[in-house]
Amino acid sequence: DNPTAYTAAALSALSGAMLEAVRVSHELVGVEHMLAGILTQPSAEISNLLAQKHIKRKELLSSLRAEM
Repeated sequence: DNPTAYTAAALSALSGAMLEAVRVSHELVGVEHMLAGILTQPSAEISNLLAQKHIKRKELLSSLRAEM
């Protein structure tokens, strides 16, 4: 086992975060970009968590992007 190996979901979130940073012309990837990356293509686990908390993913992503 490689302790630095990332899951497919983690790599997808990181890729999404980098795309979000580029989209808003930011040079650094921050927490807000990571959250957007996670919300863009959420795993089943994230989708279930949001549903449990009654959080609408699309609304949260839209609000987050408006604040960036």
